[in-house]
Amino acid sequence: MNKLTQKIQNSRNKDDAEREYSSLVSKYERKALIYLAQKIYKYVTADSLTYLGLLGCCLVALSIVLYPAENDILYLGILGLFINWFGDSLDGSVAALRGEYRSKYGYFMDTLVDVFSYTIILIVIALSGFTSSAIWVTFTILFLFSAFYYVLKCSVTKIKQMNLSIIGGTEMRIIFALILLSLILNENPKLYFSGLRLTYFDWIGLILDTVLGVGVFISIIMDLYGKNKIPNE
Repeated sequence: MNKLTQKIQNSRNKDDAEREYSSLVSKYERKALIYLAQKIYKYVTADSLTYLGLLGCCLVALSIVLYPAENDILYLGILGLFINWFGDSLDGSVAALRGEYRSKYGYFMDTLVDVFSYTIILIVIALSGFTSSAIWVTFTILFLFSAFYYVLKCSVTKIKQMNLSIIGGTEMRIIFALILLSLILNENPKLYFSGLRLTYFDWIGLILDTVLGVGVFISIIMDLYGKNKIPNE
């Protein structure tokens, strides 16, 4: 471990809350982020990366607004997801390397910007007209509830849970990028199943509703009754 990597780790160790990583790509992603942070920290600030991540979300939302009229505009959305990952994932490491790491402020800003950004994207999808509003409003509600739940859990347990089971922010970006790519290639066909006639994007929304709803429910049950349950005190 070189001096710059150790500096990032020392900053993380000063957190008031322990970070919990268990997503599919977290082990490899963290190595990549440390490498990238060491290359760029002299030239950018953590705040500028946070705003860059917000810009990425705006590009995603814009591509969805323009999508019905222009299919290839969704490539802009895929680019926006990468920009969002780059800015949102690197800001903390860059702050540590620049000696500007602020545990409480960073967590507050990250959570605020993430929830605001993704809520805007989900609202745009719900109002887009090419998918069922009810399905995506449901997902928006589930997303906001999960965000509230994990912030509440952090305040009680002092553990910052960075993902839902094996699915974290990076995995969700990858999944959504694949969804946008499939829409580019197949447009938005209507599919039939058990008498239901829904668009491709509707089915994606139903699957996400189910996965997120079940995931949050299981997390709550485990936190209340599991091996590492929240103390009854």
